[in-house]
Amino acid sequence: MLRRDGYPTGLNDAFAYDGRIFEILDQLESVSDDCYRLMIGNRVRW
Repeated sequence: MLRRDGYPTGLNDAFAYDGRIFEILDQLESVSDDCYRLMIGNRVRW
């Protein structure tokens, strides 16, 4: 049960926080990729 009386539980908060960490790490990994940065740079210039 992730909700009690309409409010998120501590476990639900932990899952949400953990998901944000992985999302940020994934974004940082893709930005550090040189090919990806060049592709995005080329799109922005158009």
